[in-house]
Amino acid sequence: MPEADSKFPRQRPLAPPRVCGACGHALGALPLNEPCPACGWRPSVRCITCGYDLAGLPEDGPCPECATPIDQSLRGDGLAFSSEAYLRTLDRGLWLTRLGVGLLFAVWIGSLVLGIVVAMLTSGGLVPWLRDVLVIFPSVACIVVWCVGWWITATPDPRLAVDGPTRAQLGARLLAIAAGLVLSSMLISQPFITIPVPSAGLLLGALLIAHYACGAVVLRRLAQRAGNRRAAGHARRAWWASMIVAGCVAAQVAASVVFGHATMSPGVQILKAAWALASLTVLLTSIVAIVRQATAAGLIRDDLRRFLFHARGQGANRAASA
Repeated sequence: MPEADSKFPRQRPLAPPRVCGACGHALGALPLNEPCPACGWRPSVRCITCGYDLAGLPEDGPCPECATPIDQSLRGDGLAFSSEAYLRTLDRGLWLTRLGVGLLFAVWIGSLVLGIVVAMLTSGGLVPWLRDVLVIFPSVACIVVWCVGWWITATPDPRLAVDGPTRAQLGARLLAIAAGLVLSSMLISQPFITIPVPSAGLLLGALLIAHYACGAVVLRRLAQRAGNRRAAGHARRAWWASMIVAGCVAAQVAASVVFGHATMSPGVQILKAAWALASLTVLLTSIVAIVRQATAAGLIRDDLRRFLFHARGQGANRAASA
């Protein structure tokens, strides 16, 4: 397709090379329905459209359930060979996750700038109703968009996980919802009740750290299925950043429990300096995790659009030949 070459002049292969799921042996030179010559492992192939188990069926025939050609389902787990509906679902979910995070940061930065301007021009800050309209309600809306985006992004591929989402997908879904509920509750209830900030902040931090770790695993798996090493690298670094944040927060909690009632001494001063350093590390590493994850999602979206472009082109060719 010449138009594909002009639209994607430096495209990578549509899918990563086939390897054995048990021992990693290269399977590119073997027929698609042959077992691994090194260990004898044979993949369990499901229909790309309906998820029907195709074990024992000839690869040149159709799926008994939906009549999709079986050879389309025997090409490994590359995203390039997933259904158009699933690719569009992933693209929509990744777009919503990035949109939610970007808008949330924009709202918070805008509210900070507006608060400074109001404080400079008047003797007080924002009136409560204006703060609700400009800060709290938009923030909650952005959180809802982010949660919905992760719920869609973690949708399992029908041909690979007909029994439901994987543990990483389920964790990314549930932890995003839980973190969104806690953060939204803190924002909405702030004008009415006083929430113990350390307890609520610690719960929210734990949920966000766990979510970003699971989300990084989901994105890394999607990047591997797309054959995108750059996206996989960003997702891996986002996971490590989440682990560093978790370690620093755990060290701070342990230090507060052990040395919480200590008197002033040179050791306590050193502890305070270490605490400040850990807090700075948490802040910077959290930003790294967010940026890396957003970058990985953007790179995967580029691949999804490329796959959809080729899928539409193949569909048009099949329709023309028919």
